[in-house]
Amino acid sequence: MKQLLMSARIEWLDQAWKYFVNEAYVKAFAQCDIECIAALSVLDSDALAANYDGLLLCGGYDIDPSYYQAKAHPKTQTYERNVDDDDFRLLDSFVRAKKPILGICRGLQLINVYFHGTLCQHFEAQSHELTPHSHSIHCAANSTIQQLLGKAAIVNSYHHQCADQIGKDLCVSAVAQDGRVEALEHTKLPILSVQWHPERMEQDPIIPYFAQLLRTYNENAANEPTTIIK
Repeated sequence: MKQLLMSARIEWLDQAWKYFVNEAYVKAFAQCDIECIAALSVLDSDALAANYDGLLLCGGYDIDPSYYQAKAHPKTQTYERNVDDDDFRLLDSFVRAKKPILGICRGLQLINVYFHGTLCQHFEAQSHELTPHSHSIHCAANSTIQQLLGKAAIVNSYHHQCADQIGKDLCVSAVAQDGRVEALEHTKLPILSVQWHPERMEQDPIIPYFAQLLRTYNENAANEPTTIIK
């Protein structure tokens, strides 16, 4: 069985710092016969990338805007403990290992920042959603997202930030009706990211697609060396 490493979160609960992951991710991948393992300690991210078949960058609070050289918006909410550094180190190791990476919500934003993109730190939900926590998307021609969802689809929405300037070697594969970025794909590496939460959707093709990618992808098939952005 293939094993997917998940980025974990840490918060102060019941007078103690506690690591956790959301059950919805684990259950969604279990239905596709993929075992999820939480990255509770990131002492050696290269070893983790060597030992696991892919990386899931989960949703969560906002990324510290200092990572993309910006000042914090009043409504930007970051973690009390710095999980950003762990997430970026995991992403860097899996990129260099050329293994499949899926970013969900915050995960899309993290991927964009890693590749030298920037974020819009806040917008109001009323200007973005058609109904509470829901809106349509339009998918780019010949993209993986279009192959999975068609030209248009309805997705959920639980974010107040989005990708602004797009990072190097990333392409926009879906936008909302207001033009905000909803999906990014890497042009050379097996990296897919979506702004919505497919693990919360009943009929979701994203997670089954990524599970199949984990089963079939051969990182050794990529012959050209990968240039890592620092």
